[in-house]
Amino acid sequence: MLKEKIKNPKAEIFFLSGGTQTNLIAISFLLRVHEAVISAKTGHISANETGAIEATGHKVITYPPYEVRV
Repeated sequence: MLKEKIKNPKAEIFFLSGGTQTNLIAISFLLRVHEAVISAKTGHISANETGAIEATGHKVITYPPYEVRV
């Protein structure tokens, strides 16, 4: 059904058990060994998934979150 929806009968589809695993696989596949993830310090990938991401050798670089001043 998914292959029909994306109109690609040759697509390989894999199901993962959670967001951390999904981010880990996507980041390790998409980034080269010298590249990193940039995230707000309060971002989920920085606050909750850093260990998993950095276990692949990629660094999670954080920056302060944007503050709205009125």
